[in-house]
Amino acid sequence: MKKLLRIGFSILALFLLLSCETSHTPTTPDDTTNWHYMVVDTGDIAQSPVSLCVDNADNAHIAYSKYPPYFGPFIYLAHYDGSNWSFEQMAGNDAWQGMYTQVSGPTLKDDSQNILHFAYYWTFTHFITEHGLNYLNNNGGVWNTTQLDPDAFGVGHTPCLALDAQNHPHISYACTNPTAVKIADFDGVNWSISTISDSNALNNTSLAIDQQNNKHLIYADSNTHALVYAHCLGSVWQQTTISSCGGFCSLALDSSGHPHISSDNNGLEYIAWDGSSWLKTQIDSKGEFSSIAVDAFDHPYISYNNNGLKCAFFDGQSWVITALDSDTAATSIALDNAGQPHIAYVLLQTANLKYAWYQE
Repeated sequence: MKKLLRIGFSILALFLLLSCETSHTPTTPDDTTNWHYMVVDTGDIAQSPVSLCVDNADNAHIAYSKYPPYFGPFIYLAHYDGSNWSFEQMAGNDAWQGMYTQVSGPTLKDDSQNILHFAYYWTFTHFITEHGLNYLNNNGGVWNTTQLDPDAFGVGHTPCLALDAQNHPHISYACTNPTAVKIADFDGVNWSISTISDSNALNNTSLAIDQQNNKHLIYADSNTHALVYAHCLGSVWQQTTISSCGGFCSLALDSSGHPHISSDNNGLEYIAWDGSSWLKTQIDSKGEFSSIAVDAFDHPYISYNNNGLKCAFFDGQSWVITALDSDTAATSIALDNAGQPHIAYVLLQTANLKYAWYQE
């Protein structure tokens, strides 16, 4: 009898899983001026960070989470070839082997050889609860997986992946037990893990690496809510509080390796290092879920939510703000080879994943 019940449940689980798998329904782009819009995936998209990268052929790749009924959560990668989207399930539940109670912080990068690098945090229950950070790369169409810091108890949507000049991955993340901000570094042969701070990150960490392989990191301290900038020269980390308050934050580097930062500090705050001091600008009255990128002219682009998706661009003289779509729960911005912005985001009302790009 137990065997029959188990078989019956397995069939039901498989049916529900297949129902989830067929929910990808991309639509035709809707053109408005020079911005173009496309629905990538519909329904049950998690209101949590997404990660967008644009490869050497200007094709978009998006990492995101879904919470379908009975099975969630899952993590997917969506790939666009210029005409169609394809989807890969990267993490999700197994009805018998255990259950992912949390999958979070998918973070994605494409290197100079067009190899995708991907990381996420997971909590997995199978008699006991396990935690860990997973790193994957796709070389020759095969995903290779490495589990990092399996005893780390992660916090929310904190991992951030960056690549150095040799395309080696580095991942910043936070832990709650014990509290810490950490970084996992790959030198081409081995992984090493070091602790940057014994404080926790309030919402997320954001990591970037310059051409000299110096690491730059920002996070909001969970105790003080202050925005902290950490800079590593060689193996020595130096930390500086650069703003009294930081929410979701994002970091990008310019051609000189100087950091440019967006943060939600009672509005959209932009902070940049000019080589001698920090320059701060309040751009908008709200700056939720911001993501920043810097073009070849060192001009920043910022995607964010302020009662709708917006894109702010500094042209060298002034900020230009463009309203793009309705309220969002996550944004991620990247630039293509021509320096044009691409944005992945989750609509708050419909829980759809959308993709917007600028093309003249």
